[in-house]
Amino acid sequence: MRLPWHAVLLALLVLVSSTAPAQLLDPPTFVPKRSDRRVRFTAVDVGGGGAWLLDAKRASADVAVGVSHTAAIVRALTFAPGLRWGGGTGDDRRALVHRVSASVEVRWHPGGRDGYGFVRACPGVAWPHEGAVFALQASVGASWWFAAMDDDPTEAWPRLWLTPEVGFAWGAEALRGPFARLSLTLSL
Repeated sequence: MRLPWHAVLLALLVLVSSTAPAQLLDPPTFVPKRSDRRVRFTAVDVGGGGAWLLDAKRASADVAVGVSHTAAIVRALTFAPGLRWGGGTGDDRRALVHRVSASVEVRWHPGGRDGYGFVRACPGVAWPHEGAVFALQASVGASWWFAAMDDDPTEAWPRLWLTPEVGFAWGAEALRGPFARLSLTLSL
């Protein structure tokens, strides 16, 4: 015997309504302990990727090295300031453009388990061939940990994370455009 679609829908609605509404609308919030190594750590990352230089209308290779430290924890959000160095080719393919910046990173730890999402802003100075100029990079990304020295996830360190991110860079004409980067991060 075949059930009509509206009977199946009604059965599903009854099943879902038997679950407490608060469980559906208000999922549990992850509140880490202050010593939880999944959220409080110093991170050192090395990555590479590419950028599309809008004014030069061409792609550029990009490398970056950064260090940050969790300075504050508010529920599932953490604040991690840091320092970054980046390099890539500007509008002149032979010249390496250096970029030094402070980073401001806000991380969101949903469930605090295997990873986190982040937004990062990096105001700083870049040195293309025309001299030092103001530069800014803004990006969004995520990190997933894939290796640790300990089985206990709250105490595991050092830990290795895979970190993809995408963003946009502002600055001199030779530095403006979208970028994508993949980094390997070591947390201590």
